[in-house]
Amino acid sequence: MSKVLVRRVILVVLAIGAAMLALGVVVRFAGASAAPAPTGPTVTYTLQGRVYQGDTATEPPISEPLEGVVMSLYCSNNHGEQGVFLRSTSTDAQGWYGLEVYDTDVCEFFNIVETDPDGYFSAGATTVDGNVID
Repeated sequence: MSKVLVRRVILVVLAIGAAMLALGVVVRFAGASAAPAPTGPTVTYTLQGRVYQGDTATEPPISEPLEGVVMSLYCSNNHGEQGVFLRSTSTDAQGWYGLEVYDTDVCEFFNIVETDPDGYFSAGATTVDGNVID
């Protein structure tokens, strides 16, 4: 009879251990929650373009890309006013720049301003979809 008792004790201990393990897993899963939604601004679109050394509206190979030109983005609610500075970037080796616009940038007008590098001056600008204001 003692052999039967030992088996029952072992089975009860195993059952209790399995139940505790299962309870621990359930508690862990219940305590876990989905990752919090990201907070802060999200990019809604990017204003991008190129800066060249050469004639206005002339692309390579006739014009040369210009690297290191600072391009700044401003936010304005009044036509003709530069507005409030948002952010800036520099052109890469191919003359490309990209200025991200976030969902928190609430403006009626976005203005991109080029800072001429030493020894250079702006001769003009073009746009695919927008207005150029000198």
